[in-house]
Amino acid sequence: MAARTSIGRTRIGAGNLAARVPAAAMSVLLAVLATGHLAGCAGWDTWPQQSGSATPNRNSAPAIRSMELALARVIARAGPEGGEQQPVAISVPTDLVTDPVYRRMAERIMDEPGVTNIVVPLTVDRTDLPVYHVAGVRVRAGRAEVDVLRPVFGAGELDASELGLAEAYQGFEVRLEGGVRPWRVTWIQEYSPGVTPVPPLSFAGAEGDASAEAEPDLAVDPPTEQSDGG
Repeated sequence: MAARTSIGRTRIGAGNLAARVPAAAMSVLLAVLATGHLAGCAGWDTWPQQSGSATPNRNSAPAIRSMELALARVIARAGPEGGEQQPVAISVPTDLVTDPVYRRMAERIMDEPGVTNIVVPLTVDRTDLPVYHVAGVRVRAGRAEVDVLRPVFGAGELDASELGLAEAYQGFEVRLEGGVRPWRVTWIQEYSPGVTPVPPLSFAGAEGDASAEAEPDLAVDPPTEQSDGG
């Protein structure tokens, strides 16, 4: 039964809420409730999983969009030595995304402002490309933090056995806000090479053909211009 509050002799409940809320505000409220995009429903994920934390949600739209924007901002800000059009690979944790989503993320990153490189998902035959890693993801309702690693060596300068060397990557902590509104980058912190741990490589296609899997609806988060305050 819906909770009711007494004010004098009048009892207020769900039945007469519409009569006490302005029509415009009620329309917005109902639209938000219908889509489930209140800030509190925006997601709650941690990767790598910490002791006692819940298992990360796979194909969570907030985590996907946060990773896309963080990777795009770092690629645009600290591109590879090969310059524009130099292909780069992204390594995204498969604990968070299925193969079709992984591949589609690379396409969406290329559509973000400032990205001039060709972006592909990391596969076993593309380890010679500069690899941009997602090293950590923390989504807390309408806020997120994504750790991104960018290579400090040019394409082909590291062989596959060296791709996990911490000294080969510079870390960036990217903070974002979103949820009700489209996700956007609000702040970036750079670290010296070797500070941010390098996660294992995550290869696209490792799950086999998963082309029939559905992709989450990201319509609430269209590509937008972002500002990191500088």
